[in-house]
Amino acid sequence: MKKFFYAVLLCTFMAPLALPAQTPLPYWTVETGRTPHPYTIIRFYSAGHEQLMERKIEGKTLHICRKQVRRQLNYELEKFLRQQPSPALAFFNVY
Repeated sequence: MKKFFYAVLLCTFMAPLALPAQTPLPYWTVETGRTPHPYTIIRFYSAGHEQLMERKIEGKTLHICRKQVRRQLNYELEKFLRQQPSPALAFFNVY
């Protein structure tokens, strides 16, 4: 019984190691300054952590806690990647 328990325990801890590694995806970051001069800087990065684009918006702050804002940023990233065909980004499936 003890051997069976150790075998099950070993299999339980080894199972996550057998999963394939996830391929990194392109992403975006947002930097926001509030007062006295509000601004927002949006940066788009490739899967290899290379900066693809930076956009600065003066006089506005983005609230990324809102679902609509995150959805719009994801859409802008996908749109940018569609316009920039690159072998490095070919794995990124845009729906």
